[in-house]
Amino acid sequence: FIIGKFLTIRKRRMKQKIFFCFYFFGWKKKIWTPSIVQVFGLIKNIIDPEFSFWLFSLKVLSIENIFLNIFCYSQSFRISIFFSPTSVGCSLTSTIGLSIQNVYFNKFFNNWLKRSTPCGWMNGFSLDIPNFFHLNRDEIVKQLNDKERVSAALENFEIRKVILNCFGIFQK
Repeated sequence: FIIGKFLTIRKRRMKQKIFFCFYFFGWKKKIWTPSIVQVFGLIKNIIDPEFSFWLFSLKVLSIENIFLNIFCYSQSFRISIFFSPTSVGCSLTSTIGLSIQNVYFNKFFNNWLKRSTPCGWMNGFSLDIPNFFHLNRDEIVKQLNDKERVSAALENFEIRKVILNCFGIFQK
């Protein structure tokens, strides 16, 4: 049987619904999980706080840097997103990460994950910056993957105003 599977999608099969067949002790199970294209569709419209362009047009986010790790034995999956800041010393990297985290903490995204996964499956979410893309990479990744720090930052009104501006909701 398969304990875990690492998945990437080829570009020619992106619009198809993706089914995975796993074998548990001789039983074949068909599971539908969220696709990378659907996750990218939810986060692609974030605007860079510094340059006022979409993150995917600045090559900060790309569909090749979203990974879906499926662990059949523990019935869980993890969505991992790698984003590369616009410059090595970018001061708004944590704001970009908080904007992506805001999408994950959004009620719509959580309901969508519950509908698109089998009952009882656990999900996880992690953000990362590739090596050598930022000077303070380790500190920023540690802050962005700490749920308590992220929720405290999202409760702050000034930070919330900047994040909502990244979605085009709150204008300066």
